[in-house]
Amino acid sequence: MNVIVAVQDYINRMVGTVPGIKVLIMDNETAGMISMVFPQSAILQKEVFLFEKIDQKRESMNHPKAIVFLRPTPENIAHLVAELRQPKYGEYHLFFSNTLKNILLDELAQADEHEVVKEVQEFFADYYAVNTDLASLNLDEAMTLSSPSWHASQERMLEGLSSVLLSLKKRPFV
Repeated sequence: MNVIVAVQDYINRMVGTVPGIKVLIMDNETAGMISMVFPQSAILQKEVFLFEKIDQKRESMNHPKAIVFLRPTPENIAHLVAELRQPKYGEYHLFFSNTLKNILLDELAQADEHEVVKEVQEFFADYYAVNTDLASLNLDEAMTLSSPSWHASQERMLEGLSSVLLSLKKRPFV
């Protein structure tokens, strides 16, 4: 039961199954999650030559393959939908750090008019692996019942806890 190894295994599967030169596209959170368990030099050895953020402008390059690793949030999906409508890369391999809701998956399918998406997978790495036996959700504030963000914090905690348990091959029952 090692959360660092669990996230490393997901990252290895992500970059190891796509052959050739790759670009890794992340959001701010998944970039932090990856950097906690993998040095950039180790990912570079797996033919990932460029690291990009989903919310930043990028140049078009048809040759490299895009590996996209995002939290399945509406904001990230909106950025990805815009990207898929005007693709910058020859093909896209989509990986989400937790369960993707069907409505968001439908949005992605409709946006893929150029048929550049080759795969969509859910990996349960929706947390920051701090130590072998410690994970963080990187929440900014303490959760209180009177907090206006009570529902969002509660939802994020459930998603994060489920992700930790599933990545450790434990069956959560909430």
